Amino acid sequence: PDPKAYPIVYPVSSQEDVPLEFALGARENPNPVPNDASGVGYPVTVQIPERRGKGCDAEFQLFTGGTEVACWLSTPDAPARKDWPQPGVLCLIPKEKLKPSTTYTARFKDRLSGLEKEWTFTTRK
Repeated sequence: PDPKAYPIVYPVSSQEDVPLEFALGARENPNPVPNDASGVGYPVTVQIPERRGKGCDAEFQLFTGGTEVACWLSTPDAPARKDWPQPGVLCLIPKEKLKPSTTYTARFKDRLSGLEKEWTFTTRK
């Protein structure tokens, strides 16, 4: 894969009308949310080039209005579900539904590759 294509983020930069909750409120099976929690926020993901045999050393955070949003972080080394590996993907799962009509800022830094990205997205009404 072309390293210039990474990181790949979702929701994408400046996206609007982002859903408020994980799986649009439906149940996913298997459920990747820790502790089988429900009512959690829409996930934010970063895809990086897969590094077989190399660890993941990254920072990934979500903010709104300068305040960090409480999230579970799922990484290739420590996936939210031990039986659901995710090579090359990091995921933030907000512990509560996202707020409507709100702009969020995601910040990502991969210390191993030097990849960095900061972007915003806005939730639906």
